[in-house]
Formats: sequence, C-alpha cells, structure tokens
Amino acid sequence: MTAKCKQGANLTRGISAIFLAALILSIFQRTAYADETRNFIALDYEILLNGLPVADLQVDASLGRHSYDLSSTLWTRGVMDIILGFKSIAHAQGRIESAPGKLIVGPETHGDDNVWMEEERKVRIVYGPVGPIKTHVSPLPANEGRDEVSAELRRDTRDLLSAALQLSLLAQDGSVCESHNKVFDGRRRYDLIFSPGEIEGAALTSEGSHGSVFLCDGKLVRLAGRSAEPWLPRSKAPKEFQLWMNQIDPDLPPVPFRLKAFSGIGWLVAQLATHSREPRSEETETVEEVAD
Repeated sequence: MTAKCKQGANLTRGISAIFLAALILSIFQRTAYADETRNFIALDYEILLNGLPVADLQVDASLGRHSYDLSSTLWTRGVMDIILGFKSIAHAQGRIESAPGKLIVGPETHGDDNVWMEEERKVRIVYGPVGPIKTHVSPLPANEGRDEVSAELRRDTRDLLSAALQLSLLAQDGSVCESHNKVFDGRRRYDLIFSPGEIEGAALTSEGSHGSVFLCDGKLVRLAGRSAEPWLPRSKAPKEFQLWMNQIDPDLPPVPFRLKAFSGIGWLVAQLATHSREPRSEETETVEEVAD
C-alpha cells in the first residue's frame, strides 16, 4: 500500500456523520412503510476456487411491499485469508415501486465497511431520484490508481446489493435473463448484462424449488473505476459468468443460488449452502455499528 492510500484512510472522519444524516432524511420517507408486513430471509453462501473454500458470504433481506433492507457480510478463508485478509460488511435500503409489468428497486442509502490487506476502506452513498447524489469513499479512488467515475456514468445506477434484489424481482416475472443492470459500488462502475443460458428453455425444475430455476449467461462490462493492479497475481476479474436463480420459498422471489466464472487462476463458484426465514442474532455486525 502506498503512502497516499494511507493518507486517504484518514478521510474517514465525518463520514459516519454524513451517513447518519442520510438516515435521518430517509426515515421520513420510510415512516409510511413501518407497519407493512415484512418477509425475512437469511442466505449463507460458500465461495470456492477450484473446489477449495476461499470465502463465505451471508446475506440478510427484509422485504416489504414498498421497501427493503439488505445486509451482507463477506470474509475470506484459509490461504486466501492469509493473502488478502478481506472482510466486508455492507448495507442497503430503499423502496420498491410498481411499474407497468414489473417492480423497480430504488436505493436510498448504501454503506460498506471493509478491510483489505489490513487497510480499512469505506463507502457511503446517498441516492436521489436518478442515482447517487452524495458519494464518500476512503481511500480516495485516485490514491488507489483508479480512473474517475463521472457523474454521467453514475446516473441511474444501483449498489450491488440493490442490483441483486432487482434481479430477484425480474426473475419473479421471468425476465431476469433479458436484463441490463447498471452498478456503481462507490469505486467501480460496470454493467451486468444477462441473456438466456445455454440449457434449452432456461427455466428448469429442481428439487426443493417452489417455482422455476433460471440459468442466465452474464457479462460484466467495466466502464470506469478500474484498478491499476489485479487483486491477486495472475488473476483477473471475470468478464463472463453463469448465474442460476431458484425460488426456494413460495412467499419470496427467486434468489441467486449458484454463480460460476473463470478467474484467471481457476474456476470461482459461489453457491447457496443454507437458508432460513428467521432473522439472524442481533450480534451480527452492521455498517452503522462498525462506523467510526
């Protein structure tokens, strides 16, 4: 890590105050949703590289008719943890709006606190009607050798958690494999573009499924915010992948249950290991609790 990166880490002071201000603004919008019926689901994923466990991912979702609250915790395991020592605690909340023939996810706030090779990193995003209106990142992208993401490219984007929920809602109406999703995570700007998978029909039946199983071919198109160096020697972020989505509960939309991609050093697979309809223990960390 360069000295400039360490200097950027000092900019974390005051970010939590800005995030709290965003929550105060959003609470007025969310008061009307406080009494709506909520559906909870906790998802646990195992991430494998060439068949070896390298990371775990927990995702918790609270879904109402008009709003959502999502959180995730991702951490490395084994040798990958020795190399990278990565842990991310992310959160997103927003609204769900009706449009002709589909439901639209509109994020309101997003936060991510993570540690990468012993360096603390933070992202805070506040959204308006057409995308981010405030973005605070530490270290600064320029100090990591990243190119700038312009205001125009940030327009009409979602954070990755909100984008994943949008995929689930599109799968609910059968259109997920024809979708184009604009993602901005605070550092990187990319599109996720899907088409029907190679298996004929794309919608299959599966043991334990309460609906269709969708197989989509995905492409990750990087537009801005690229890092000057790979995250691991000889590795590369996948440009193409396969995504399976399965309706594992009749009361909820389909969720991602398997993703497969080639990383340059081997096959990367993320697969759903367990799930529960009960909220996790309150001991689970959140972005707000770990903020400075």
